[in-house]
Amino acid sequence: MTYYVVDVFSDKPFIGNPVAVIMCDKNLSDNEMQHIALWVNLSETTFVTDFNRSDSQYKIRIFTPGGEMPFAGHPTLGTAIAVQRHFNFKGNYIKQDCSAGLITIRFEPENGSVHLIAPDPTLEKISTAEKDQLAKALGLNEQIEIAAKIDAGPIWVTALINSSETIENLQPNQDMVKLFSDQLKATGIVIGSVKSDGKTYKIRTFAPSIGVSEDPVCGSGNVALAYLRLQSGLTPENYSSIQGQEVSRDGKIQITYLSSGKIELGGKTNITISGEVCIDNFKL
Repeated sequence: MTYYVVDVFSDKPFIGNPVAVIMCDKNLSDNEMQHIALWVNLSETTFVTDFNRSDSQYKIRIFTPGGEMPFAGHPTLGTAIAVQRHFNFKGNYIKQDCSAGLITIRFEPENGSVHLIAPDPTLEKISTAEKDQLAKALGLNEQIEIAAKIDAGPIWVTALINSSETIENLQPNQDMVKLFSDQLKATGIVIGSVKSDGKTYKIRTFAPSIGVSEDPVCGSGNVALAYLRLQSGLTPENYSSIQGQEVSRDGKIQITYLSSGKIELGGKTNITISGEVCIDNFKL
């Protein structure tokens, strides 16, 4: 089986968020896919089946080291680029069939970027006491005013604060983050703030409950933050965000609010590794 490692949300290789993409030419069980994802030990590994050129569509399953996800942003974008190369796909649009439904993906050949239209998020309010727990888990010495539980495929407890510098210097208690996430039945925590230029957001994502202490650049987390902005009454102006600098990455994400009310997530990608998965005698 051919595999690719795709670096997502960076115009330069090896400083974005990598995803492993496996083109399945044999049937793998759920347990086998999970075992491979655990061994690969990236934040996500995807498994592609049923590419249909006439329908411009393929199926995908997404696994973290800790379990399967219905949807995730950077794996979706990275997988689309790998499918484009592997199958020599020439169209500008392709659809991904995943547990969250059909995801429309758009290629921009002019600048090498790829964009997806995110599934419609939903918001659930959290209590003042839960906001206080959130602040404590993150090591914040200030109250969090804007926060909610956002289902963007994965479920993120998402917060907006006033200082991007505070976010850059966060030292969360990972045990408390995991406990808090588990209590709220969430994938993890997303926190963001607009920078001094008023156009760029700084974001960090913590998900120890699924085996990812800090996600270098999180697509669905950025969708969750974009939706929280919208639901908090902030102007739906397009913006970019940066993420991953604290873990030696340099992710750049573009958020676009479409006239349809949908949120589009995009960025640049690089295929950094390709090869063969040698598992002829692999069976669990």
